[in-house]
Amino acid sequence: MSPLEYFVESYLTSDKDDDCEITVRRNGKLIYLRLSPLQFQESPEVEAYYFKCLNVLKSGEEVIDDLYDDEAQEWLVKPFEPLMAQFATEPPGGLGIPTLAKYFFADYLVLTLDVKKEELRPRRVETQTPPRIPWVWISDELAHDLEGWTTIYPPSQVEIYYDRPQDVLIRLPRRVHVNDGKDTYFFKPFCVGGSREEVSQELKNFKQIAMANLGPKARVCRLHGVVGDGDQLLGMLLTFVEERLPLHRARAFAPSSLRQQWAAQIKDSLAALHKAGLVWGDVKPHNVLIDAEDNAWLIDFGGSYTEGWVDRQEAGTVEGDLHGLARILEFLS
Repeated sequence: MSPLEYFVESYLTSDKDDDCEITVRRNGKLIYLRLSPLQFQESPEVEAYYFKCLNVLKSGEEVIDDLYDDEAQEWLVKPFEPLMAQFATEPPGGLGIPTLAKYFFADYLVLTLDVKKEELRPRRVETQTPPRIPWVWISDELAHDLEGWTTIYPPSQVEIYYDRPQDVLIRLPRRVHVNDGKDTYFFKPFCVGGSREEVSQELKNFKQIAMANLGPKARVCRLHGVVGDGDQLLGMLLTFVEERLPLHRARAFAPSSLRQQWAAQIKDSLAALHKAGLVWGDVKPHNVLIDAEDNAWLIDFGGSYTEGWVDRQEAGTVEGDLHGLARILEFLS
């Protein structure tokens, strides 16, 4: 028998308790798996291994005591497979055209696990409200401002492109199409639970980029629209960079001449930003993408910074950008 197909999207733990919630996707459905040792009765073996798995997930480490994080997740999910096979079957008519609406507002179910005398007893939990809401709320003022300089697309009008059929409505959307497939963008979701201030700042930065006359030499990721409804947003539609190989990986097999080209392009793009009164902020090789034609693009204008590339006291300044640039140029030398 072939293994059950599903994708473990994320897991959630807390320092306040020993519970764990794992989010799984299968056949276009969203499945929340809830585990708590409070539901384990007379089951010391299961409880001991549960805490071993939980320890790995809470640590953020790849492996602890020869137990890898993916093995821990697999052990925690395994008891739920029969119910996932039963309740998350493929619709009779197929999944249809995948859209952001179908992905973020998928049919969902909640499963939990009881254990008695080492016997695993998964069961379904009836609930009327999804455990997590994907929207990020913004102010009415910001929503009105967005309408003045960019396009707001309903999630039902944003189609998702997948390379592999088995990933449809399972893997996080990245490449999307709008306007009947005429325009292709990269979808960047907002962080659920992120602050309104962080979202506002990132959108403000992209507005400044949109209003600036950066010129043709500036290969800078731009915002082409947002996905949402009124004061509720799901994410942004950004410049789609074909291939999308990050600089820290591309450098490993690039000849000196190509590294010099990337260095020059990064300097030109950053100079264009500074000339327009803008800053990059999170200057590092991870935020440079190399496209299919070996051109370097600057991405990520969320306003953060990374220690080791930009000094904390210079974060968000031209000086911080220039010091980060110097480190990138050294990285490429």
